[in-house]
Amino acid sequence: MSIGWTPVSSGKSKLPDPDGKSADLSKPVQVFILMGQSNMLGFGKIKGGEGSLEQAVKEKGLYPYLIDEAGNWTERKDVRNVRVMGSGGPGQTRVFNNEWMTIKGNIGPEMGIGHHVGHALEAPVMILKSCIGNRGLGWDLLPPGSESFEHTDAKGVTWVHPGYKGSPERWEKGSEPKKIGWYAGLQYDGDVARAKEVLADLNTYYPDAGGYEVAGFCWWQGDRDSRNEALSSRYEKNLVQLIKQLRKDFKAPNAKFVTASLGQTKKGAVDGGGKILDAMLAVDGDSGKYPEFKGNVATVYAHPLSKGSDSGSHYGGNAETYMNIGDAMGEAMVGLLKNRSTVVASEAPKSTKRAQAPEKAKNVPAVSLIEIDEPGFESDGSWKFGRTGLGVNGFFGASHANYINAGLIDPLPNRGVFFAYNNGPQHDLYQVLPTALGADTIYTLKVVAIHPSFVGSFPGGELRLGYVPDTDDGTGGDGVANDSYGEFLLKPSAVNNPTPVNGDEVDDGFQAWTWTFTTGANPAGLGQKLRVEILGGGGVQSLFDNVQLEVAAAKMDQRK
Repeated sequence: MSIGWTPVSSGKSKLPDPDGKSADLSKPVQVFILMGQSNMLGFGKIKGGEGSLEQAVKEKGLYPYLIDEAGNWTERKDVRNVRVMGSGGPGQTRVFNNEWMTIKGNIGPEMGIGHHVGHALEAPVMILKSCIGNRGLGWDLLPPGSESFEHTDAKGVTWVHPGYKGSPERWEKGSEPKKIGWYAGLQYDGDVARAKEVLADLNTYYPDAGGYEVAGFCWWQGDRDSRNEALSSRYEKNLVQLIKQLRKDFKAPNAKFVTASLGQTKKGAVDGGGKILDAMLAVDGDSGKYPEFKGNVATVYAHPLSKGSDSGSHYGGNAETYMNIGDAMGEAMVGLLKNRSTVVASEAPKSTKRAQAPEKAKNVPAVSLIEIDEPGFESDGSWKFGRTGLGVNGFFGASHANYINAGLIDPLPNRGVFFAYNNGPQHDLYQVLPTALGADTIYTLKVVAIHPSFVGSFPGGELRLGYVPDTDDGTGGDGVANDSYGEFLLKPSAVNNPTPVNGDEVDDGFQAWTWTFTTGANPAGLGQKLRVEILGGGGVQSLFDNVQLEVAAAKMDQRK
């Protein structure tokens, strides 16, 4: 039998429009707690043409329950939509949503979830989201009761990873761990505490409520862990503990649990994303691996529901992806509430409009990732300074301790944040990759750019992609071994302005930045090693993290 919940409906989402009536307030509010990282926060755009919710609903006829006969967004008077967020442990709570469920700002999966459970239940419903972006289950969100473990990396080095409340994120076996201002599970503690704050003040968030019970948990996460071999390998064990601990912390032993996989990951994948998917399918109650989860845990296999892009790029902001996955999670939750565990065939939503002749299939290039070592300042020299060509090994010093203590960065090799000072190429950074420059290829260079004050917009700079010619003798032509830094550069074919990582309304200085480079049939430097360069700008220090280089075959009309 196939494991992994996918939607029953054909996309017409057989839900009727909300009737505008209040719920039966004699019944306790049924609370569904949504947790995870940035995609659970929601990046589905409402306006903007292709990929927007307006286009999906008003032009394609999808999700008809979201609009009324006059074409206005519907509002559920029986479902409250509440979102709180904060970085790190308890406190620092910011309330972003506290209203009846309707379209307001970017969307996440909460819309599909809320409409499905709201329609299925006579009792009042609260969708309570408590999460923040860029957090890993194996570190930031590690639940209480999780134990320490060891992992040997590809270089044969054995690392110790902490259990709950341990610090730092990892240390080499046999060495003395040095605590930092963050511990394993700190974000878990904070997200749980912030959700409990809402429930302790229930009438502020659900007027005239007479009590509540936590009926279910929805979990959409895994991007951060998928990029780490140790954490992706540990994901199943951590997910099992998460399910048990959430039920314990909220005194809800019978609460249902629904998780959704990363949209870009197909069944059979063997990379980090594949390990995350395998872990999620294993905890599904129908897998049989965990008998205690039978009938109360379900997994949504998200790949057939995604409209492209990936979790790291927030699925390109495509609202259909967020609605499809939310619909599926909502249907799965209702199935568990009704003790139904039937797994059905996978379908993405279809329009309610009259069927038209299908378009010809488009040749969408497969995308793969080129490995980029991101060791941070405790490095082996793979990242180098532009002018000198010297490795950044050991550069991360005590003067930057405030960044670590803020819990916003971690200098360890598998999650390094590195600096690009803006006072010239002596502090701009580059790395030579083992991959050779290819013909008819699209290279997409992505980073998370961070304002050093953690407030406001990223101060600017430049991402560059070049190559190291065979004629480079290691001196750079001026007596400096800098691998031809700043020379032999590809011209960018597209530059995307930095966009907030954790939501448009979150002013934390974290922004995603993407530059695209496209080669022709016989580009200069064909077959030579690629070189990634990152430059800061704006007159202040710039921080960068999560460096990725994607490669795809260019279509005929994209070739230069």
